[in-house]
Amino acid sequence: MRTQCGFTLIETLVAIAILAIVISIAAPSFTRMLQSNRAAVLSNELLGTLQIARSEALKRRTNVVLCRSTVGGSTCVNGTDWSSGWILMQGTTVLRAWEPLSGATLVGPSAGMTYQSNGLTTQASGAQATFTITTASTCSRTIQVSTTGNATVSAGGCP
Repeated sequence: MRTQCGFTLIETLVAIAILAIVISIAAPSFTRMLQSNRAAVLSNELLGTLQIARSEALKRRTNVVLCRSTVGGSTCVNGTDWSSGWILMQGTTVLRAWEPLSGATLVGPSAGMTYQSNGLTTQASGAQATFTITTASTCSRTIQVSTTGNATVSAGGCP
């Protein structure tokens, strides 16, 4: 009597068909998870940027401005689309520059954010600056900065 080693062609084709069905069901969830993680990473980067700006203002005991810039630019540009990058400035000196975003959009205050030497922002009393990060799908994160300079993050769109 002959013993069988391995799989037959039919068994292999059935296994491949089942694998294809499972992958086609899981792929949309995986894409959504990737977009959600991308939004989280970008919001954490922006939150870190806001904390750096506040700490630089406290350390240097002078006003520090976080504003939108053009790609590779070293001057502040008014506008709400921050996807082309942003810079941290003290007077006319660029303290740090951030690269443009890819695969996401960032909408923020048109005139930028100014942190005073005491860590507070120059916004009107009770007003909050809002930054919104949106990835290729509907995944988004919102960062709100209070007049005291504290920032909070809230998720929207994706779980």
